[in-house]
Amino acid sequence: MDHKSVFFALSILCLACHNPREREGLKSVLEVRVKDAGQLERSNIEIVDLLALETNSQNLMGNDLRVRWNSIGYYVMDIATRDAVHLFRKNGKYQGEAVTVGEGPNQVRGLQDFQPGLGGELKILSTLGDESNLLVVSDSGTVQKRFSPQYLASSFTVLEGGDYLFYGGYNMPFVKNRMIKTDSAGNQLASFLPNDYTNEMLPMTERNFFEYGQGTLVTEVFNHQIYEFSDDRLSPKVKIDFGKYAIPKEFWELDLMQGFELLQENGFATFQSVFRNEKHYVAKIHLQSKNGSEKKVLLVNMQDGRSAFFDTVGYEEGLFDSPIGFENDYLLFLTYHSVIKKKSKEQIPDTLMEKMGEQEFDYPVLIKTKVSF
Repeated sequence: MDHKSVFFALSILCLACHNPREREGLKSVLEVRVKDAGQLERSNIEIVDLLALETNSQNLMGNDLRVRWNSIGYYVMDIATRDAVHLFRKNGKYQGEAVTVGEGPNQVRGLQDFQPGLGGELKILSTLGDESNLLVVSDSGTVQKRFSPQYLASSFTVLEGGDYLFYGGYNMPFVKNRMIKTDSAGNQLASFLPNDYTNEMLPMTERNFFEYGQGTLVTEVFNHQIYEFSDDRLSPKVKIDFGKYAIPKEFWELDLMQGFELLQENGFATFQSVFRNEKHYVAKIHLQSKNGSEKKVLLVNMQDGRSAFFDTVGYEEGLFDSPIGFENDYLLFLTYHSVIKKKSKEQIPDTLMEKMGEQEFDYPVLIKTKVSF
């Protein structure tokens, strides 16, 4: 088996299981079968605006980016390097590095996750070795430690009221519960998703929390359920049936390498991101098989359960394969200027293309869309 394929699979593994507390409210779980999903018509997608993110030699980034925002601007981290969080103003102008990784003054030693506040404050999860710390970066760039949650975390989010959720995955023996809640000082208040996996497992670095107005969505790689954390309860909301890409039961009975060889042979599906507004869920899905990999973006109507795929292989390739969330009920996608140019004649109004100037380097572009389904 190709060692690169094994490493890729290892880097995104998480296990799915459910305890009694998780099963509360299962009657309200929306079940979606991927094989029943249709194709989203082009008439259901309106490109409303384009925003170019100014790029120079200091902020060159790859294709896998984590983006969060507040009233100040868009905060972007390159997942491949995790060496900085870059700040772009709301007009796309590059403000600079909000924080960088290093051992100098006002740098952080590790960068797992970040969360911008309502003002200029940026919160950072920094995990190094077997210790995680919650750091705060002021609008002037000063870095201070807020607390250590006494929990080995790979991602986090800030709840309304100032409490926190941390996710640690199946990193035995360090993590006894895959998710915990703490107060604003890092004192543990509750735990969720007991870690009863007994085999060897690597720590993960995926994004697990996806905030929206009334709550927080929670996902785990290889867990085909989407949870919602609201009112101090973690409840399953959507279950995706991936059909032939579902993980076979025998996977969990094999040793680590044998299990991944089985997945590579049979194929598997994982969540990369999930977002929602009042009408829709949008899930970015990674499909992996021995023939290669592909990305799919699934749109689910919350009222009637209908589902459809954005065409990320055919006519919409590159435009709509990386959703980053809803902003004021518009669905945002991330792509690059080179892709925009290829699709301009077919997909994008001339009035919007006039906003896409030439820069020295290829640059990220945010696509604001209105979706009806």
